[in-house]
Amino acid sequence: VYTAARMLPPTRIGKISMENTLIADGCRLGDANLKSCVLGIRSIIGKNVYLSRTLVMGADYYETAERIKSNSETRRPNIGIGDDVIIEDAIIDKNVRIGSNVIIRNPESVEPKETDMYAVRDGVICVVKNAVVPSGTRIGK
Repeated sequence: VYTAARMLPPTRIGKISMENTLIADGCRLGDANLKSCVLGIRSIIGKNVYLSRTLVMGADYYETAERIKSNSETRRPNIGIGDDVIIEDAIIDKNVRIGSNVIIRNPESVEPKETDMYAVRDGVICVVKNAVVPSGTRIGK
């Protein structure tokens, strides 16, 4: 693991419950329940989010206000994890956009496969780098 000094703001945390979780610098966390997770730099987590046994790689950059406004107009999720999301046994690569009301879990019920958005390998769902997961998406049960 290589590290470098980054001049990032401190992590901003809302009302969260966490157990066995590691959080890097520059994260923005809403109301969340985190169990056995690792959140990489600049990870953004919305409200009412449940993550279990999940690695979130974070982001290479913060989105500007203009970009967030553009995302809203085009109904594209912002970088990070939206509101009302459940994710279990997953790896979320860098710069992934996950909308609201998304469920990613129960990899035992998902056959090994690959799409433009995710891949399932050995019981772990991996959301690929720069993927956009639209609001309301269900992967697994």
